[in-house]
Amino acid sequence: MFTAFLMMTLIPYVQGQDDINRRILLLNRRIDSLTEKVNKNSIGIRRNRDTIINIHERRYMENAKTGGFVLGDLYGNSLTIYGFIQGDLIHDFKEINSASSDKMQPSYIPVNNGSIGSTAFSIRQSRFGFRSTTLIKGKLMSTLLEFDLFNPDGSSNPRLRHAYAEYGRWGFGQYWSNWMDIDTWPNVFDYWGPNAMIFTRTLQVRYTQPLGKGLVARFSLESPGGDIIVPSTIGTNISQIPNVTGTLRKDWGQSHLQLSTVLHPITYKTSSDAQVAKYGYGAAFYGLIYMNKLDNFSFQAAYGNGIANWSEDIGGLGYDGVFNSQAQLKLLPYLGVFGYYSHYLSKKLSTTIGYSYLQLQNQSFEPGSNLHATVYSSVNLVYYLNSSLKFGPELMYGSRKNVDGSFGDDIRISLSGNLRF
Repeated sequence: MFTAFLMMTLIPYVQGQDDINRRILLLNRRIDSLTEKVNKNSIGIRRNRDTIINIHERRYMENAKTGGFVLGDLYGNSLTIYGFIQGDLIHDFKEINSASSDKMQPSYIPVNNGSIGSTAFSIRQSRFGFRSTTLIKGKLMSTLLEFDLFNPDGSSNPRLRHAYAEYGRWGFGQYWSNWMDIDTWPNVFDYWGPNAMIFTRTLQVRYTQPLGKGLVARFSLESPGGDIIVPSTIGTNISQIPNVTGTLRKDWGQSHLQLSTVLHPITYKTSSDAQVAKYGYGAAFYGLIYMNKLDNFSFQAAYGNGIANWSEDIGGLGYDGVFNSQAQLKLLPYLGVFGYYSHYLSKKLSTTIGYSYLQLQNQSFEPGSNLHATVYSSVNLVYYLNSSLKFGPELMYGSRKNVDGSFGDDIRISLSGNLRF
């Protein structure tokens, strides 16, 4: 009797316990399945995030990607805080313009300059920024907000470099001009770098179209405005028609080639309120070629009419065009070429050497003091203490030649250190 009673009592309990165990087992299986999905999704998100980071910051710190502190969650949202501190000790062997004391800008070298040099120290290259990625309805949205201390007024106040967002194939905000190629920037310490490089950040709307097998096309509408000086007797400069750019790029491994074009409307208003438009245009061919793990070569060849606005050296100095005595605007043809070679001497040591040249095809009526051509060349030795810290000396040469043949040049040596975080 007791045995029967005990069985009647325990059987429901055991059956209930089995049911609980089955439920626990099912829940564990569901948790394992969700964990696997989350892990797979996180891997895909990380891959997409790395792709976007490469779009925003394709330059490598020679032996490692630019890093940063990454904050993220399981839903694919991430925020990267990054930057570097750089100090430059600079000595010029000849007289220079004070505005170029911490940058080698050949167009600022005075002609017939004396042999009395100067020394400067700068931390204005130091930079900090924020990158974010967020998955929205299966598409990745990325943003970039970046500042440095190289304020045009000569101060070390923070200055906006980039404020850019991408969602899918569309991008908008302030970023590198679509028709330049930042990946060809050589491994130099100098802030200014190759004088002839097509180099500017601008407000834009951009569309990217992948074409397969490392081939991609990009198109953009960019902030309007001509780089001209309009005499007050003629009228005023106005910004009205956006610049139109197109780029075709082929990547393989770490190497790439890029062909880019620009249509550059230049508008101004005459004293009689009539609007006049001239159309500048240009094309550029770029490349970054890795011969092996130790050697790479970057280059640019750019030519156009009325495109000085994008020149690293003379952009903003009013050389898109000049006015003749009949108040007519004549656009100035521009040629800009450079080549830079980098070689690793060891795991800790590299060197980069190169040459850059730009020239304007001047009009016969231009004043003799107008610029005709500039030259920039440099060589350095870089020591890598680790993947975050590099330092070393750099020797630079710059020269300026005017329309009337007057000439000025300078030799500069610097000792720089760069610590990335």
